[in-house]
Amino acid sequence: MALSYLVGVLLKGDGTTYVTCELRPLAKLSRRYYVYKVELKNKSQRFLQAFNLACSVVLARRPIRLLGPNKDHHYMIRYCAKDFVLWWRSQSLKTLSGLIETYPAEYLRGRFDSDSNVRKYGTYLVGIEPHRKLMEFERALCKKLGIRTGMIHRTGSPGEVTFIGTKRIVSKQQKIRFSVNTADLAKVLHFLNVEWKDASLHEARRVRKWTPWPEIIREHIIGLGMKTGMNATKARNRTREDLGIDVPYGTVYSWLRTKSKSWEGYARRFEV
Repeated sequence: MALSYLVGVLLKGDGTTYVTCELRPLAKLSRRYYVYKVELKNKSQRFLQAFNLACSVVLARRPIRLLGPNKDHHYMIRYCAKDFVLWWRSQSLKTLSGLIETYPAEYLRGRFDSDSNVRKYGTYLVGIEPHRKLMEFERALCKKLGIRTGMIHRTGSPGEVTFIGTKRIVSKQQKIRFSVNTADLAKVLHFLNVEWKDASLHEARRVRKWTPWPEIIREHIIGLGMKTGMNATKARNRTREDLGIDVPYGTVYSWLRTKSKSWEGYARRFEV
């Protein structure tokens, strides 16, 4: 379970592995050493603590101390682990898929801790075009767990400039993302380790559930607005008289004034 979470953070997520060359004194001589490191840098201390615990379990070591914060308020965890880094560099989605499918919730928690935008009304898992195959796998994984997902779409464009603290980042790759139902995600994962993402996840549990109005009712109300020019109040009253159904004012207003869909229309987004 800990390894699956670690994979979620390291596999195109916020975590990274790398090798540095260090010069260490030895008597009157100096010798070069290659140091293999596993690292995570983030503002969320709870995320770092979860990553720290997962590393300690996988590497069979005691958890280490968090470093930081730096001037951008980021903290950091860094392990030296040659055997793990060498093993990790020989892995791929094909070799890791069995582990991921055995512990899917832990893997997805690592991915959503790393690369997601979580809101109570909508959540996105984000990546870049070269990672499309991985995100298609993750979308299928979400669907197997009962998490409704949208299609993978492109967002933004190469060359866009963003900032992480004071660090200026120019996007070199086409970004992609897919949406997931936040309430479904909360039901399956229960929690996220990043504090502000977890707060949004739990807020979704308190949001009023979406009533699955049939397409025919929406079309009836839109027809009243288009043919007779009725406003939301009048269209709502006429629908109550014609069909004996009381649709909330906000829903009627949304159908008449925006391009929102009925439940049936919205559900088509989740079809493969």
